[in-house]
Amino acid sequence: MNAVSWLILCMVVTAGAVQLVRYLQRDDASPPLPGLTPRSFPDSNGLRVLHGLEQSPWAMLAAQRGWRMETQIMMGTVGRLDIHLPRDAVSVSVTGHAGAPPGAVAHTTLRLPTPDPGAALADRETLSGLLGQMGRQLDPAAHQSWLPELPGPQGLSYHRGQLTLALPLHIDQLPKALAGLRTLAHAMEMARFPPWAKVALKHGWPLTLTATGPTLTASLKGFEIKARLLGQTESLRCTLRCVCPEGVPALTLNHIEHGHGEPEAVPHLIANTLLHIRALDPQGLGKDLHDETLFQGILTVVHGYPGSSLTQKRIELVSPGDLGIGLEEALVAVAELAQALEGRAWNSGRS
Repeated sequence: MNAVSWLILCMVVTAGAVQLVRYLQRDDASPPLPGLTPRSFPDSNGLRVLHGLEQSPWAMLAAQRGWRMETQIMMGTVGRLDIHLPRDAVSVSVTGHAGAPPGAVAHTTLRLPTPDPGAALADRETLSGLLGQMGRQLDPAAHQSWLPELPGPQGLSYHRGQLTLALPLHIDQLPKALAGLRTLAHAMEMARFPPWAKVALKHGWPLTLTATGPTLTASLKGFEIKARLLGQTESLRCTLRCVCPEGVPALTLNHIEHGHGEPEAVPHLIANTLLHIRALDPQGLGKDLHDETLFQGILTVVHGYPGSSLTQKRIELVSPGDLGIGLEEALVAVAELAQALEGRAWNSGRS
C-alpha cells in the first residue's frame, strides 16, 4: 500500500472515530437501549434522527421484549430502526426523519420470509376467496387495502425471499398486522397452485397446505376424495384416493404396463389387452367387467392415468404434474368409478 492509500485510510478512520465520539458525547445522549446496535456514524442531523428512533415507542417495546434492534442512517436526515422478532420470523423497519417530533416515526415496513408467490400476488380474486375461507375478507378492487382491518394505503411486494408490507402502523396495531400478514402469506402459498385453489373455491371444498404441498378434500356423488400434490416443481406428482364401497371382491387392476407379477386372464378380451389383472375370482370378474358403466369407469381411471390402480379397498388415481385444469375432471372420474362399483351387484349371475 503506497503513502497516498495510507493517508486516505487514516482520514476515513479518523473521521469515523470523530463521529462516534460526538455521538457518544452528545448533550442529549442517553444509554443505548439493550440490543440496540448503531450501523453507521451519523452527522449532527443523523444524531437527531437516531436519538428520535431510540426514544420511540417501538424501541422501548423491543427493549422490553428482548428483540434485537439495529439503527441505520439511510440519508443525512432519514434513519431506520430494524427490529427482529426471532420467534415470529418477522422483521419490522421503522423510519424516522430529523424534522419529526421526538419519538415519532414516519413509516413502517413488515417483512416475512415466504416462498416465491409467483403470479399469486396479482391474483386478488383467488386470494380474496382463500382469505374468505380463513375468515378474512379482501376486496379485489381495493388495491391499497391488503389488510382491510388496518387503515391507510398499504403496499405489498415480494423481494429476495421476503413478503414485504409497507403501511402506516401504530405500535398498538402490531399484533393485528402480524396476524394479517401471516394469513396473507398462507393464502398466497395456496394460491401458488391456481387449479387447486379455484376448484376448492368453486365447490367450497377445504384446501390445506402441508410441508409436502396442498391437500384438497372433495365430496362428489356421496364419496370423499383426498387429492394430494407431492414433490417439487420438476417432479410433481398428484394422487387422488377414494375408499371403495363395501362388497368389492379381492382384485388389483393396473395399467397393462404398470402391474406387478404375472397377470391373470379373464373372459373379457379388451380387459386382458389394456389392464394388468389380478383377482381371486378371474372368471367372475370377467363377467362383472361386461357391465359397460363399470368397465368404462375402470378404463377412464386405471388405463387413462397410467400408474393408477383399483383394489378391493380403494381407488387411486396417479398423475404426474398438478393435473392443471384437468383436476376437476379427474376428481369426477374417481367419483363415477366409485359410484359404478357401489351400484354393481357383485354376486349376481354367478354360479
